[in-house]
Amino acid sequence: MNDWRGKVRAIVKRKGFSLREVSLRMGRSEGYLKVLLARENDPGVDTLSKLCKVLAVPVSSVIDDVPENPEALEFARCFEKLTDDQRTAIKTIMEAMAAGNQT
Repeated sequence: MNDWRGKVRAIVKRKGFSLREVSLRMGRSEGYLKVLLARENDPGVDTLSKLCKVLAVPVSSVIDDVPENPEALEFARCFEKLTDDQRTAIKTIMEAMAAGNQT
């Protein structure tokens, strides 16, 4: 992911939200969101999905490299439609599969 942070900041500003408001809607502290937007590490799919849900934008609108991989874009679109429990189950399955591929 390239400049997803800049895109998120622009969306927050355009929609007239404060970081505090966004973080509260995510169920997180304002400090957590500030660190997330300042760190070099990228967030997990769950976190990014929740952030985009709060901002009412698709995940694909904030990440640059997904269009290069149509399957990843389709996955992101489907993932956004799942419940939190379904997302957790999918994440668990994917992590187990990825771990099995590391031989």
